[in-house]
Order: sequence, then C-alpha cells, then structure tokens
Amino acid sequence: EAERIFSIDVECVATGVTHERSSRTPCEVALVDCCGKVLFQTYILPSKPVVSYLTPFTGIGKGDLVRQRALPLPVAIRRLKTRLPSNAVLVGQNIKSDIDWMELKHGTDFDSYIDL
Repeated sequence: EAERIFSIDVECVATGVTHERSSRTPCEVALVDCCGKVLFQTYILPSKPVVSYLTPFTGIGKGDLVRQRALPLPVAIRRLKTRLPSNAVLVGQNIKSDIDWMELKHGTDFDSYIDL
C-alpha cells in the first residue's frame, strides 16, 4: 500500500509580527510520493504584504513570489487536490498544519495522516 503514502510540505512567509498563524501566509507547497518523486510544487502569491520572507527557514526570496512564478492560493489548493487520491495517507512534520493551510478535507481529499 505504499502507493497511498504522500508527503506535503507548506512553507509560509510572515505577514505580521507575531508567531501566530494569523501572521503567516502560505508561499509554497510541495507534494511527493512514497519514493520521494515530486508530483507537484508551486510558489503561492501572498494575499497580504510580506513582512519577512523568512529566507533562512523557507529558502524563498522576494523574486520567487511574483505573478509570473507563483499561483494564487485557491488555484494552488485546487491543483494539489487533483493530485491526491481520496485514500491518501499524508506523512509529514506538523502535517496537520499543512493540511489546514491547504484546506484538505478528511475523507474527501485524504484518508489519514501520520505526524512525524
């Protein structure tokens, strides 16, 4: 059943000055299969002005998040969802946060998750 295992990772930029979720917005999402093959990766256009790109943590700079290279969040979410089978097992570090950022629904977009 290895073909059911996927990992998603969402990177965020700071759009506020606190460490709260409300001060962050997704700026990149990647999906890999159980063998580490990248199935989907895109930069995401921030919906609010960026306070910090958090480059030491994200590897992302201002030039990455331009309209020519990045998608609006709803489009990125839609494209991610089309690549996930409904029986997917999602694996990742703090995976619940990534699931929430990408608005993935249990039973519709994935079956279960394992938080590392």
